[in-house]
Amino acid sequence: MFIAGGLLVNNAGEEPQILGVDAFAGARQATYRMGDVLSYRVLAISSATEAFGRAAQRACTFARTGTQRDGRCFESRGAIFFQCVKSSAHSKIASAAWDGQ
Repeated sequence: MFIAGGLLVNNAGEEPQILGVDAFAGARQATYRMGDVLSYRVLAISSATEAFGRAAQRACTFARTGTQRDGRCFESRGAIFFQCVKSSAHSKIASAAWDGQ
């Protein structure tokens, strides 16, 4: 799904949080294992893709909802931008950057 060295950038805070794919996945898995988040859902609201040759960018707006360990529900909206490249047979994500409310 990601190229080697792919990056995920959470720019929702004061400073961007930049992680590699393994670090990002590990942090999310730890959150679920500890039980801090009981449910989590992301719904794509809209998207647009632009491509040129073997490169593309996909912009999406999303809504997310979930339930925390203490039973509190949360919801937010945001936008995420994927930069993709086409290798020999498959398209892969080079990076993803997002911001949310």
